[in-house]
Amino acid sequence: MSKVIYVSPEIDLKDNEYWCPKILPADVKIEWDFRPLSGEGSAALTFSQKDENAFHVLYFRREDEEQRRFHICQLIKDCGGNLVATGADPLPDIMENPSWYHMTVLKKGKDVVFYIDDLEILYFNDDGLRYGDYLTGGTVGIRQSRTLKAQYRNLRITWI
Repeated sequence: MSKVIYVSPEIDLKDNEYWCPKILPADVKIEWDFRPLSGEGSAALTFSQKDENAFHVLYFRREDEEQRRFHICQLIKDCGGNLVATGADPLPDIMENPSWYHMTVLKKGKDVVFYIDDLEILYFNDDGLRYGDYLTGGTVGIRQSRTLKAQYRNLRITWI
């Protein structure tokens, strides 16, 4: 049985980040809408943040020539900045009349999955050893680089 624990139709980034005021449960579905407007840069969702440890999903990475040439999403597990999963980024470069994209992160048990518009982008099964202890609970934040201008809406967090 799932239970919605947080909904925010409007997401206003202050200093290029937004932190949800709720503490996450261990098993969670995080959804939000993203629309890139202008600039170069990258966007990220940080979740299961406790102390120095967290997961970071990096998407719409367009900060340098290599990132603009070949689009990928990445999942980083702290502490140590371990790259634990990579997948193709289907988002196009910024265009006139940009579309909204529905983003989803599922974290259930040892599994983390990232979707864009219901397309699975990356998957990670955490053994709790190779890259440190399991990450559970914690906080969630939406961040972007200073050079990116984007809109975010409809943050929804569900306990699964």
